[in-house]
Amino acid sequence: IFDELIDDFLGRIRSVVTIVDLRPGAQPPLRQIEGNLDRVFAVLHQNRDMTRITLLLAEGLDAQCDAKMADFYGRLLELLRHALVLGQGMGLVRTCNAQVVAQAALGGLKEVVLHWIVHRDSTTAELAAVSHESLAYALHGLFKTATHP
Repeated sequence: IFDELIDDFLGRIRSVVTIVDLRPGAQPPLRQIEGNLDRVFAVLHQNRDMTRITLLLAEGLDAQCDAKMADFYGRLLELLRHALVLGQGMGLVRTCNAQVVAQAALGGLKEVVLHWIVHRDSTTAELAAVSHESLAYALHGLFKTATHP
Protein backbone atom coordinates (compact mmCIF):
# COMPACT_ATOMS: atom_id res chain seq x y z
CA ILE A 1 0.00 0.00 0.00
CA PHE A 2 2.83 2.37 0.92
CA ASP A 3 4.50 1.78 -2.47
CA GLU A 4 1.29 2.67 -4.27
CA LEU A 5 0.83 5.82 -2.20
CA ILE A 6 4.38 6.98 -2.94
CA ASP A 7 4.04 6.15 -6.65
CA ASP A 8 0.74 8.05 -6.82
CA PHE A 9 2.26 11.03 -4.98
CA LEU A 10 5.22 11.21 -7.35
CA GLY A 11 2.83 10.85 -10.28
CA ARG A 12 0.84 13.83 -9.02
CA ILE A 13 4.01 15.90 -8.80
CA ARG A 14 5.14 14.85 -12.28
CA SER A 15 1.72 15.55 -13.77
CA VAL A 16 1.92 19.29 -13.02
CA VAL A 17 5.42 19.86 -14.40
CA THR A 18 5.65 20.86 -18.05
CA ILE A 19 8.66 21.29 -20.30
CA VAL A 20 9.55 24.91 -21.03
CA ASP A 21 8.18 25.95 -24.40
CA LEU A 22 10.49 28.24 -26.41
CA ARG A 23 8.21 28.61 -29.44
CA PRO A 24 7.16 32.10 -30.51
CA GLY A 25 4.12 33.24 -28.58
CA ALA A 26 4.86 31.05 -25.56
CA GLN A 27 5.09 32.64 -22.13
CA PRO A 28 8.61 33.73 -21.13
CA PRO A 29 10.61 30.74 -19.82
CA LEU A 30 10.87 32.19 -16.31
CA ARG A 31 7.07 32.47 -16.08
CA GLN A 32 6.72 28.85 -17.20
CA ILE A 33 9.25 27.71 -14.58
CA GLU A 34 7.45 29.75 -11.91
CA GLY A 35 4.20 28.08 -12.95
CA ASN A 36 5.79 24.64 -12.59
CA LEU A 37 7.04 25.41 -9.10
CA ASP A 38 3.72 26.99 -8.07
CA ARG A 39 1.87 23.86 -9.23
CA VAL A 40 4.29 21.54 -7.41
CA PHE A 41 3.83 23.54 -4.20
CA ALA A 42 0.05 23.32 -4.68
CA VAL A 43 0.24 19.51 -5.03
CA LEU A 44 2.38 19.29 -1.89
CA HIS A 45 -0.05 21.54 -0.01
CA GLN A 46 -3.13 19.64 -1.22
CA ASN A 47 -1.45 16.40 -0.10
CA ARG A 48 -0.02 17.62 3.21
CA ASP A 49 -0.32 14.19 4.84
CA MET A 50 1.76 12.53 2.11
CA THR A 51 4.18 15.45 2.15
CA ARG A 52 4.58 15.05 5.92
CA ILE A 53 5.03 11.28 5.61
CA THR A 54 7.68 11.55 2.90
CA LEU A 55 9.63 14.27 4.71
CA LEU A 56 9.34 13.16 8.33
CA LEU A 57 7.92 9.73 8.96
CA ALA A 58 8.79 7.21 6.28
CA GLU A 59 12.56 6.92 6.56
CA GLY A 60 13.82 4.61 9.26
CA LEU A 61 10.61 2.59 9.60
CA ASP A 62 12.13 -0.51 8.03
CA ALA A 63 14.39 -1.53 5.16
CA GLN A 64 11.52 -1.64 2.66
CA CYS A 65 10.38 1.89 3.50
CA ASP A 66 13.96 3.14 3.35
CA ALA A 67 14.38 1.58 -0.10
CA LYS A 68 11.10 3.10 -1.31
CA MET A 69 12.05 6.54 -0.01
CA ALA A 70 15.50 6.27 -1.60
CA ASP A 71 13.77 5.40 -4.88
CA PHE A 72 11.30 8.31 -4.47
CA TYR A 73 14.05 10.85 -3.82
CA GLY A 74 16.18 9.31 -6.55
CA ARG A 75 13.35 9.82 -9.04
CA LEU A 76 12.80 13.42 -7.88
CA LEU A 77 16.52 14.04 -8.17
CA GLU A 78 16.50 12.64 -11.69
CA LEU A 79 13.56 14.89 -12.62
CA LEU A 80 15.49 17.93 -11.43
CA ARG A 81 18.73 16.83 -13.08
CA HIS A 82 16.93 16.18 -16.36
CA ALA A 83 15.24 19.61 -16.18
CA LEU A 84 18.64 21.25 -15.68
CA VAL A 85 20.14 19.38 -18.63
CA LEU A 86 17.17 20.39 -20.79
CA GLY A 87 17.60 23.97 -19.63
CA GLN A 88 21.26 23.84 -20.56
CA GLY A 89 20.35 22.55 -23.99
CA MET A 90 17.87 25.41 -24.41
CA GLY A 91 20.49 27.95 -23.35
CA LEU A 92 18.53 28.89 -20.22
CA VAL A 93 20.80 27.28 -17.62
CA ARG A 94 24.53 27.91 -17.24
CA THR A 95 27.02 25.10 -17.66
CA CYS A 96 27.13 23.27 -14.34
CA ASN A 97 27.28 19.83 -12.79
CA ALA A 98 23.57 19.08 -13.09
CA GLN A 99 23.74 16.24 -10.54
CA VAL A 100 25.27 18.44 -7.83
CA VAL A 101 22.97 21.38 -8.54
CA ALA A 102 19.92 19.07 -8.55
CA GLN A 103 20.96 17.69 -5.14
CA ALA A 104 21.42 21.20 -3.73
CA ALA A 105 18.06 22.31 -5.13
CA LEU A 106 16.23 19.25 -3.79
CA GLY A 107 17.77 19.68 -0.35
CA GLY A 108 16.79 23.33 -0.24
CA LEU A 109 13.27 22.64 -1.48
CA LYS A 110 12.78 19.88 1.09
CA GLU A 111 13.64 22.31 3.89
CA VAL A 112 11.37 25.05 2.51
CA VAL A 113 8.48 22.60 2.07
CA LEU A 114 9.02 21.26 5.58
CA HIS A 115 8.66 24.74 7.07
CA TRP A 116 5.96 26.27 4.85
CA ILE A 117 3.74 23.25 4.16
CA VAL A 118 4.36 20.53 6.75
CA HIS A 119 4.79 22.66 9.88
CA ARG A 120 2.20 25.27 8.94
CA ASP A 121 -0.85 25.55 6.74
CA SER A 122 0.30 28.42 4.55
CA THR A 123 -2.11 30.40 2.43
CA THR A 124 -2.03 30.27 -1.36
CA ALA A 125 -0.52 33.77 -1.40
CA GLU A 126 2.22 32.76 1.07
CA LEU A 127 3.04 29.67 -0.98
CA ALA A 128 3.25 31.73 -4.17
CA ALA A 129 5.66 34.14 -2.46
CA VAL A 130 7.74 31.26 -1.08
CA SER A 131 7.78 29.54 -4.46
CA HIS A 132 8.92 32.70 -6.26
CA GLU A 133 11.57 33.51 -3.64
CA SER A 134 12.90 29.95 -3.80
CA LEU A 135 13.16 30.23 -7.57
CA ALA A 136 14.82 33.67 -7.36
CA TYR A 137 17.37 32.25 -4.92
CA ALA A 138 18.04 29.28 -7.22
CA LEU A 139 18.48 31.58 -10.22
CA HIS A 140 20.35 34.50 -8.68
CA GLY A 141 21.75 33.44 -5.30
CA LEU A 142 22.32 36.21 -2.79
CA PHE A 143 24.63 38.66 -4.52
CA LYS A 144 23.23 41.90 -5.89
CA THR A 145 23.96 42.55 -9.55
CA ALA A 146 23.26 45.48 -11.81
CA THR A 147 20.27 43.66 -13.32
CA HIS A 148 18.88 42.15 -10.10
CA PRO A 149 18.95 44.71 -7.24
